[in-house]
Order: sequence, then C-alpha cells, then structure tokens
Amino acid sequence: MLSDPFLLTLIQNDIIFDKEGHPCQTQNPLYRFFLDCRKNTDSRKKYYWDFYPVIPAGLIVPQLEHLFAGMILESKEMSAGSYLAVQSMIARLFQTMLDPALYHNRKITLEGNKNEYLFSQIQMILEERNGRISREELATVLNYDAHYLNRIVNQSIGMSLLEYGRFFLLREAARLLIQTDDNISSVMDQLGVSNRSFFYRIFKEQYGLTPNEYRKQIRKEQRK
Repeated sequence: MLSDPFLLTLIQNDIIFDKEGHPCQTQNPLYRFFLDCRKNTDSRKKYYWDFYPVIPAGLIVPQLEHLFAGMILESKEMSAGSYLAVQSMIARLFQTMLDPALYHNRKITLEGNKNEYLFSQIQMILEERNGRISREELATVLNYDAHYLNRIVNQSIGMSLLEYGRFFLLREAARLLIQTDDNISSVMDQLGVSNRSFFYRIFKEQYGLTPNEYRKQIRKEQRK
C-alpha cells in the first residue's frame, strides 16, 4: 500500500513541459482523487476508483509487466535514484490505467458497510452470470427489494442495475469475439441475446466499434 508521504511527493514531483518548454504540474485525475480523499472527514463514506478492461486483460498485461518488474528491481537495489525511479514508474502506471483505449474507469462512493457488502454481492452475481439476471431474480437471490438494489448500484457507480448488467454481458461478448472464431449469431446465442440490431447498438455504445470492427481491431493489435 502506498503511503501518504510517498504519494504527496510523487504528485509534487510529477512535472511535464508544455509546448513552450515551461515546466508544469501533471493534471492527473487520480492525483486529485487522492487529495480529495484525504480531505474527507465523513467516516461513513468510502471512495474508490474502479477500473474495468476495455480489451481482454491478457492484452494489457504485457504493457504493465515492465513497469512492475522495474519497480521490484529498484526496490531491491535501493541505489541512488531508486526512490525517484519507483515514483516515475507508478506515475506511468497511473497514466496507463487512465487510457480510455485500455480501461473504463469510474469513481465509486459507498456509504456504510451494509451497502458496501451488498454492492459487492451484486457485482459478484452479475459477473458470474455475465449480466444475465433480471432485477426481480436478483432481488429474490439477495432477499432485497429490486428498487433498493437498483439504488445501491446507482449510488455506487452512477449506473442503473440494467446498465451494470449490460456491462458484464458485453464484456463477455468481447471475450468471445477475441478468444473464439464464433460468428456474431453464435456469440449472441451464447449470451441469450436475440435482437441483432439491439446487440450491435449497445456493443458500439460500450466499445465504440461494432462487434466485427472490434474483433478485427484487437486481432490486428495482437499480430503486431
């Protein structure tokens, strides 16, 4: 876990140069998030920044391995400049995690342990079922009112329960498109989706590409 002094020093030292060559502070949203969390005096509220891969995680890992390997090496060496080197690599890690081509990211606010636990249960079930569960079914499984569950999700990540379920559905669709040669109709059948135009529309809303375009682009990246 990163200590407050370490992060504060990192934020202070993360300097870039503008087009005119003048030094300026890096405007990283994660830095602002950290500073805002330090000001929070309400112990009932917990703040998180959640990240979900846009592309299969296996394609992202190679981009991060060299950063983690470098951090481990510098931490062991503890030679001149090691502290600054680790800070630099963490700054680059934060920048990578904010790349919209790699991750969706959301700020999450949870109030109290009960809501936090309940949201984690909702998330687990949606992930296990690839989002294919109705509000009523979820309410029965968790023994809570469906409207209350929807409110918990909305308060936590700013999405409706329906939208959050679609996120997991489309994430599985993306996985099938990359890891199998199944055609679009087969992918839809496996996910229990029958309306082709609806599927194309919500997929493009989440990934910015049609299913076919997405498959071609990711596979082109894999061949590089």
